[in-house]
Amino acid sequence: MTDRRGIVRLATLVGGSAGLYSIALATVVSLQSQADAATISGRQPVADAIGAVEASNDRLESLLGGASDSYGHVAADYEAVASAMTSLDDSVNALGAAVEEVSGRAARLPGNIALPRLTRSAPIQVTTRVVVHATTGASG
Repeated sequence: MTDRRGIVRLATLVGGSAGLYSIALATVVSLQSQADAATISGRQPVADAIGAVEASNDRLESLLGGASDSYGHVAADYEAVASAMTSLDDSVNALGAAVEEVSGRAARLPGNIALPRLTRSAPIQVTTRVVVHATTGASG
């Protein structure tokens, strides 16, 4: 009978140990779960801040894209105006050269010119002809 008591004691010891191990394991899992929940809730403000920064970054990227497009249009318009201004400057320079040439020619003209006198040898007679258009009432 002593053999059976040893086996029962051994089974009771193994069963008790397994029960205590399962209780200890459940306690550790519960404590770990609570620690994880505390860590997650402690990190939530940082996660929210990161989300806000990402949203702000996306809005900023969109604004920068629009500003870049606007800058490209303005730069193209500026180039067109600069080209037109260069053409206008060339035209003004050509006009200045023409004015300078005309001024130089005008400066070389004499102050007054003596024109020859006209003499009339015969009087000029002007005759006018009257043109008449007549119609009659006769049948013809």
